[in-house]
Amino acid sequence: MDTNEWDSNALRELAETGRVASALPSSLSSSSNKTRQINNNDSDDSVASSKGRRFTLHFLQQGTSQSMASVEEAIDETQKTKSSFWLDTTDPTVEDMDLLARAFGIHPLTVEDILADAGDTDKLEAVDDYAMLVYRTTADEEGDMGFSVVLKQGYVLSFHSASALAHVHGALDRLASHETSTVYVVYALVDDITDSLGLVMRTIEREVSKVDELVMALASSNDKGATLQRIGLLRRRILSIWRLLLGKPDIVRALTRLFAQSHEDIEHYLQDICDHLATLTSACAHSEMVLSRAHANYMARLSLDLSGASVDVGLFSNRWLVLVGIMLPLQVSVSYFGQNVKVPWETDPDAGLHVNLYAWYGIFGMVAGMFVVAVGLARLKQML
Repeated sequence: MDTNEWDSNALRELAETGRVASALPSSLSSSSNKTRQINNNDSDDSVASSKGRRFTLHFLQQGTSQSMASVEEAIDETQKTKSSFWLDTTDPTVEDMDLLARAFGIHPLTVEDILADAGDTDKLEAVDDYAMLVYRTTADEEGDMGFSVVLKQGYVLSFHSASALAHVHGALDRLASHETSTVYVVYALVDDITDSLGLVMRTIEREVSKVDELVMALASSNDKGATLQRIGLLRRRILSIWRLLLGKPDIVRALTRLFAQSHEDIEHYLQDICDHLATLTSACAHSEMVLSRAHANYMARLSLDLSGASVDVGLFSNRWLVLVGIMLPLQVSVSYFGQNVKVPWETDPDAGLHVNLYAWYGIFGMVAGMFVVAVGLARLKQML
């Protein structure tokens, strides 16, 4: 089959609605007629009923898909087909996995890994006659989750949470331009998850660039707390992406060795994923280096600001200390006013022994002179 005949828009519609009639290649008119017979319900009812269906069966050779609500129905449909297929399961339960394990011969340890969804590490294991792949993807800004794939001769089983459904749609788009075999289904899923990490990394790089510019500017003191918080959040996100990238190159190289004998042409595609992962790792290292430098510059700027504030407080305290030192000796001079001297506006001629203001002006002049001389000396010594 010519893979260029696939309609990627139709495949996307197929994955979202469960309708299969428009997803066929143009050359498969007979299959199209069969599909129309399967989807003989009203289109709106089909869309509404497919929203609660957790199982989607993709027939790889025919290019059709069918959504189902129960695991029994999904298993029943797979047993009817003689061609290769891809069964995608969203949010599998213990009961679902028990039935699928018995139907497809899945090892109990594989079932345990799928249900755990711990997302601790990527892995590729060969168990009996199938291979089990766990390839982690992002769940949110700080977390991650596992996307599990079981690859067996003739079919692929995938398991994931509802938040990872976009990777299934992305894989369907990629299958529109590649050979529709089980091996390429695995490649399409791995490639889409890797590309999603690239999108997250590009967003982080833009934020890192903005923070780096902001640290150099520090327009106002109100920005400082928010800047420190942004640096911390970005470093946490980079660490999360870095943790996701660890082990992925080894997994892709292991896939290359696994598929090398049966599909030699896929080696180039998997090598491209390895190059992409290497680029993402370098981007993480570069962003971490920029943030580390920005954090150091930020702390240096804060240290300078604190030093400047400390100097200002010290100068202010020194000036007041000098003024206190000047005023304290003047208390002795001011005590001369305690003598019986005539003061201005005094109306009682018998209030004191002195009949003029010479004594008062003399004391006041002495105090003022001492103050002026003390202030002048302090200014000369740059103490004020």
